[in-house]
Amino acid sequence: MVAAASAATDYSKLVDASRTSDKFTGWKSDPKTGTLVKVGKQDQDTTADELQNRFIKLLVAQLKNQDPNNPLNNNEVTAQMAQLSTVTGIQGLNDTFKSMAAMMTASQTLQSAPLVGREVMFAGTVVMPTEAGPGRFGFSLEGTADNVQVEIRTKSGELVDTMQIGRRTAGMQLMEWNGQTQDGRQMAPCEYTFTVNATAAGKDVKSTSYSVARVDSVAQDAAGAVLQTPLSQTVKFEDVKRVF
Repeated sequence: MVAAASAATDYSKLVDASRTSDKFTGWKSDPKTGTLVKVGKQDQDTTADELQNRFIKLLVAQLKNQDPNNPLNNNEVTAQMAQLSTVTGIQGLNDTFKSMAAMMTASQTLQSAPLVGREVMFAGTVVMPTEAGPGRFGFSLEGTADNVQVEIRTKSGELVDTMQIGRRTAGMQLMEWNGQTQDGRQMAPCEYTFTVNATAAGKDVKSTSYSVARVDSVAQDAAGAVLQTPLSQTVKFEDVKRVF
């Protein structure tokens, strides 16, 4: 903001003339003191044209009401105009980036469309067997494990099966659960949760769990492409770890 030339300047007319410019580049004139103070974010303008208009109005008001014996410093005016130009340029860049982001989001949706009908793996702890077959899931081990055990529970926490998998090397592992309990009862085709417990020489081996589900459709929200699956969990396009 172009500051007044000196403390001796009469601010009263300047303040009145610049009331419409209160939101210029985040500053406003205090009607009591005539000094410039910050305004809240909610009061700031969002377009470069509005900033330019307010700058010109305030500059003209300051020129009209400057002290003839102590006029505005040309260097200060030039510096403030250069600053406005920078602000305008940044605003233009912001608009360009917003446009590019919108184009990328639309492009991401088109890129994910071929996934419809295929299975994808993503971070999660849900496995769902269906009438057509077992439910698939996966996990990744940070190191080789002497013993890996997977516990499968209902959503209410009831243990329905424990899979003894044994030794597994580090890396991604793809598994299946047929939907049966330890005593051979067939469970209903719905969502179940699983927990991976891996150890090596009595010490825990860190693991990451992954769900696998078929993609039914692709939607778009503010964050980008979202894959709709039979699971209650939605999947972002960038979260897909593997496609089958």
